[in-house]
Amino acid sequence: MAKAKSAPKKKSRFVAGLVVYAWMLLILGAAAIFILFTYLQNYESLQPKHVLERYRSALETQLPAAAAESLGDLDGAVVPSEQALAYVRERMEGASLAKDGSQTNAQRMVYRVLDGEGQPVGSVRFEVTDEGPFHIPVWTVTEERFDFSSYYETMQVTVPAGWSVYLGEKLLGPENVVEDQIPFETLSACYAHYEGLPTLVRYEVGPFLGSPALRIVDPNGAEHVREDLTEEAILDNCPAEARARVEQFLPEFIRLYVYYSADMDHSAMAYYNDLTHLVVPDSELWQVVTQAVGSFGYTNTRALTLSPIQIQGVTDLGQGRYLATLSYDLEITGLYRTSSTHDTVQLVLLEQDGKLLADALYYV
Repeated sequence: MAKAKSAPKKKSRFVAGLVVYAWMLLILGAAAIFILFTYLQNYESLQPKHVLERYRSALETQLPAAAAESLGDLDGAVVPSEQALAYVRERMEGASLAKDGSQTNAQRMVYRVLDGEGQPVGSVRFEVTDEGPFHIPVWTVTEERFDFSSYYETMQVTVPAGWSVYLGEKLLGPENVVEDQIPFETLSACYAHYEGLPTLVRYEVGPFLGSPALRIVDPNGAEHVREDLTEEAILDNCPAEARARVEQFLPEFIRLYVYYSADMDHSAMAYYNDLTHLVVPDSELWQVVTQAVGSFGYTNTRALTLSPIQIQGVTDLGQGRYLATLSYDLEITGLYRTSSTHDTVQLVLLEQDGKLLADALYYV
């Protein structure tokens, strides 16, 4: 009877062992799968293509410290560093990497950094510096170089001395002056005879990024557009009241001067006294007018027609001095023929005892 009961016990032990074996297989299989998954995950994440893509993606959102440091030569007073970085980040949207095959090998990868428009702005080097899980090589950035100088801008602007120039947040100062005492071409005939005449100063500023606003302000606080700053516009600066007096003076003076100079029918002396009453005594022009007397009597002018004068500008030269630029047409009939001329002259006027008098006259 005892032998008949031993078979079920052996069967139950077999089943139990089978279950344990199955669990062991499951555990070992799960462990193997986990190890394989971990290996594949590490292997994939440490692959160079993913290392490169992570770096490239980061360029669009957070510039490396080396990139920010490369902007250290910018003029931060024009465009603050935060704005400069924002400008570069905008240009780096869509950045890419281009392999430098001549410097790349099994242990090193070198790539050129290209901005969103494909323009080279630096380089980056990756090297195998360690072993990760399962002896997978770990690629690390070992060198970054950036050069954004192709984005840089500089600016030169020429304005009258004494005017203020602002670029972005910066008021340009002596440190930005590259040339001063620049003469106005319009005043070239005057500089040899008069002191304290207006001059120009040339500023240069930069490098900076972007397009900061340029403001040019004259001593009266009026702003001017750079493109409008021609010599003619700058020098046509006479206040209204003084200009009205100058414009009132000019027609009569020019009429007397032209008719006196022409000595029509030997009548120069008829204009002499009236003309000299409008000229500064002992001035440069006085000498010209008085010395001309000796040459009269030899001309053959029979008729003279003077057109209304055209005033191009009136300049306040300071110290009671004014420069008028004007033109007129003459039709002169001589002994045998009639000829026409167009003259442009500069007339320097001085304020003396409440009167305007002519001090010098230059043909231009």
